[in-house]
Amino acid sequence: MDTVCSRKELYELLPVMDVVDGVVISKRGDMTFGWEVSLPGAYSLAEEDYDIIVNTFVSALKVLPAWTMVHRQDVFTYDRYRGVYTGSYLSDCYNRHFEGRRFLRHRQFLFLTFCTKGSAMKSNSQTAAFGIRFTAPLPTEEDVASAFSKAEEFISVLSSQHYLSFRRLEQQDLEGADGREGLMDSYLNFFQDSPVDSDYVIGPDIFNTFDRRLLAFKVSGADCLPGTVSNVRSMNDPGAPFQLFASFFAPLGVFLDCEHVFNQYILVPSQDEALAEQDRRRRKMTSGSRSADNRVNAKELGEFIEDVHVDGVQLCYSHLNILAFCPEKDYKRVLALVRSGVTTTGVRAVRAMQDVPSLFFAGFPGGESEIGTDNLYLSELVGTVCLGLNEGFGGSIDDGSFLISDRIRKVPVRLDLGLAARAHRWIANFNSFVLGPSGSGKSFLVNFILQQCYDNGENIFVIDKGGSYEGLCSIIRELSGGRDGVYLSWDENHRFSFNPFIGFGLWLTPEGGLSLSSGALFFVSLLSTLWTPEGGWRSENVPILYEIIRLFVIYAKRRFRGGDLPVFDDFYHFVASDILRMFEPGSAEPLVVGENPVRREEFDVSGFLRAVSPYSAKGAYSFLLNERNPKDMFSNRFSVFEVDSISDGDATFYSACVLCMVNGFDLKMRRAPGFKRLVIDEAWAAITNETMGPYLKSLWKQARKYQTGAMVISQELDDILASDVIKEAILANSDTKILLDQSKNAQRFDELASLLGLSEIQQNQVLSLCHKNDHEVYIGMKAWSNVFVIEASKQQALAFESDKEEKAPLLRRAEKLGSIRKAINELVGKVSS
Repeated sequence: MDTVCSRKELYELLPVMDVVDGVVISKRGDMTFGWEVSLPGAYSLAEEDYDIIVNTFVSALKVLPAWTMVHRQDVFTYDRYRGVYTGSYLSDCYNRHFEGRRFLRHRQFLFLTFCTKGSAMKSNSQTAAFGIRFTAPLPTEEDVASAFSKAEEFISVLSSQHYLSFRRLEQQDLEGADGREGLMDSYLNFFQDSPVDSDYVIGPDIFNTFDRRLLAFKVSGADCLPGTVSNVRSMNDPGAPFQLFASFFAPLGVFLDCEHVFNQYILVPSQDEALAEQDRRRRKMTSGSRSADNRVNAKELGEFIEDVHVDGVQLCYSHLNILAFCPEKDYKRVLALVRSGVTTTGVRAVRAMQDVPSLFFAGFPGGESEIGTDNLYLSELVGTVCLGLNEGFGGSIDDGSFLISDRIRKVPVRLDLGLAARAHRWIANFNSFVLGPSGSGKSFLVNFILQQCYDNGENIFVIDKGGSYEGLCSIIRELSGGRDGVYLSWDENHRFSFNPFIGFGLWLTPEGGLSLSSGALFFVSLLSTLWTPEGGWRSENVPILYEIIRLFVIYAKRRFRGGDLPVFDDFYHFVASDILRMFEPGSAEPLVVGENPVRREEFDVSGFLRAVSPYSAKGAYSFLLNERNPKDMFSNRFSVFEVDSISDGDATFYSACVLCMVNGFDLKMRRAPGFKRLVIDEAWAAITNETMGPYLKSLWKQARKYQTGAMVISQELDDILASDVIKEAILANSDTKILLDQSKNAQRFDELASLLGLSEIQQNQVLSLCHKNDHEVYIGMKAWSNVFVIEASKQQALAFESDKEEKAPLLRRAEKLGSIRKAINELVGKVSS
């Protein structure tokens, strides 16, 4: 038997005639408008969020005129990771680690086709698979304007909630421009980037081009769906202590690892005509029929019609299909994947064997009405909308400051904790709080983030307890030629020295009062740390301290001119002479606060002087606050103060040191250009007493104005719960919460969730951390949250090592070679071999 083949030009089969100003005109006179949709990330929505999305779609569909076709098209295509190499050693190592890794990209498109009943309700034998001659009248300008108005109203309703955002597809998006392929050509090429066209082999069950084969599965009847359809499905394993949700058809969306297109068509009919058609079917079943099945079906159909009338149910015609395309060699694998995904949903999607071309052309932008009535089934609108895909991979910011791996695809995506995140309205301030129990990898994570932020031009200042950033700092110092990467570790030969009076000339208001600006507030906190009056600081004695500082500033402005700075010893002697004299009985110039002289019992000046004397020129800690010409330790873009060696000594001295460091950064924050980031790793405990609360709260609240993010890192839940300063000053003013594996806090997780204000979905995201043994991190912002995987190169793993014993071989080798980069490359080479 001879096989008969016919040949046609592709344009003869295409359902589209032209694209005019972004409006697709079909050969049947239909008008189609398109948008690209931005979706939430997978696992980022709660069950009620999906309810809101579905209800919003239903409301939007109700504004459309009869015989409007809505087409949601989700396109999943493979790409390979291509790093951007900048010459930065660790960033380039990171990119090489992922270079060429294959991953799925996802784009969702929404097409709105205004058609007539005649073009929408035609049999499959009349579709584009057999060619179309253009016989319909062209839409007039008034027709296009009216359709556009309805389309804008439809999108306006969909955009009323924050979950989805829409970008209108313009002429160049559809047809391409400047050598860039448009969506129409991409679709015809099965979304392959090819410089040449290929012939197509088309048959009832075949649609092939290049070496790629199309597989089609479809849901064309309500009987193909399970008895109960929900808008979500639970994606966690049975017995897991958390619940994560995705769309009902998510196994055929982001979790189907092959190139495919998921199409959902919803045709909004005239409700009266749709019901009349069903009533005709019911009467036909009972007219002279002796079939028991017909009588049962007619009865059920009658009950359905009655329910529609009573309950006011909205009807629609619907169709779903999955088009998967693959090289011939992958055919069996892809076929098995799609069948497995279909089985997981509980839906009976049948393999299309007679109308594959019709399904393909209906998915072409503007060809929606080619789906054919044989593929449409009548359904209830709400249940139909539940079957759409409402999540993508999500969670990235294209201009973000660092890369981190997507949880599902294990490929880097961009994220941000600063300016880009605020531009997306995910945060209002740049402060962040990191909580990770011992061994959870918090130091590695922060190293990982800071290294990339530095490479992107940020100014970074770290106060560390434990030497977690020594390796990274050494690499930055080496690569910058010593310009950056200043590592300051306290010992007897390298003591920290500060001047607490930098900028003191601005501590007074124009009226001569003490301005509680950051500098003056810092000095108040410092003195309150060095001395606490008997009975504690009270509302009566705090103003006295303010007045003493005010008087010293007036004195210092007279004495120190031309840029000279007073030191703490000057302040000490001022109090020991001028202020002490004011407390003497019968003093001609008593200390006055408000309108009342201060009595000796109200402020123990002698006790104050005894407490602060160790910091005077003759005291044990004279080096700390008496540097008249302080070194500029903050001009470089990456500096680390390592305070582990003083953390177990004098607690007051330790607190004073850390507070001076924070103040040094505060001064830099207000003067230096660009984005700044302060990181306090564990050392925060030294500065979270009650007297420092106002200063820290002021710093955390004002950081946003100076393009600054403050990050506090902790490992103990009890430390947070016990510190009012952490809760009220830091947590309350940190829009970003970063959490690592919290399984050690499982018994007290409710306390943690309440403290951090975690929503239900955020709690589930945190509880799901590391459930699959990946090194994962939860990043939650004011208006967004998700979980990511921390995967780094071998070079980064060595550079970020915080355990002293583990990193010792690297530091010894670096000292011998005179280069930490050479040491890392040598050690990585040994491990690889």
